[in-house]
Amino acid sequence: MNISFPRGIEPHIDSSEGVAFQAVVDGDIVWCVISREALEDHFDLTSSSGQSWVSTFKQNRARIEEVATRLLERSSGTERLLSTGEF
Repeated sequence: MNISFPRGIEPHIDSSEGVAFQAVVDGDIVWCVISREALEDHFDLTSSSGQSWVSTFKQNRARIEEVATRLLERSSGTERLLSTGEF
């Protein structure tokens, strides 16, 4: 399974869920979301502003993408929500 995370599309707020970001799995675009709770529990997010969510995501992108890769591999590219338990 080939998984990559293109930088052409900026991460963005996904309603009240968390931060959405793009992965490419075997050539198919897959949207992933890291939950607000995971950002709070594992990356010290303390603000409720959407801009802070995205900033926290960007500061911790490498670790988040590492976890997303494992999750996508386990689910054959179908699981897309990174909850606090994934970390």
